[in-house]
Amino acid sequence: MLALAALLALATTACTPGVHGNDEHFWHCHVTSAAPESVWARWIDVDDWPAWDRELREATMKDAIGAGARGVLRPRRGPRAKFEITMWQPQSRYAFTTRLPFATLTVTRYFVPHPDGTAFVHEVRFEGAARKGFAKRYGPQFRAALPGVMAALAALAEGESP
Repeated sequence: MLALAALLALATTACTPGVHGNDEHFWHCHVTSAAPESVWARWIDVDDWPAWDRELREATMKDAIGAGARGVLRPRRGPRAKFEITMWQPQSRYAFTTRLPFATLTVTRYFVPHPDGTAFVHEVRFEGAARKGFAKRYGPQFRAALPGVMAALAALAEGESP
């Protein structure tokens, strides 16, 4: 339990290169020269997610993004999935959760301090009774895609920076 607490503290306070964690709970931190506002603008433009997340065919949200807003993801592989914004702290962090059979998948995006620029984190967590099965099936694929997703997001955000 102490090791888990230390791991969680590291995930929320440091930015070291690479994907960290395990298939049930993992995160990637990326440092960019883009302003935080540029990264945030890309994060909250749900329709634009496939521009930097190549694993998505489509992402939509009918209402304005914010706590309780709901949308739909269509991955390139696998069935479409409904999601809900389950945490919302404007200009700082947000999370969305997808319900799975006997499990949930939560993606949390947030900033951490870094001396070399804007550091942003994409954290993924499977929870619930069936978490191990979903983590085994999707964790390796998601972990492998994450560095490219983060680099693409940074490149787009850098193009928008003043």
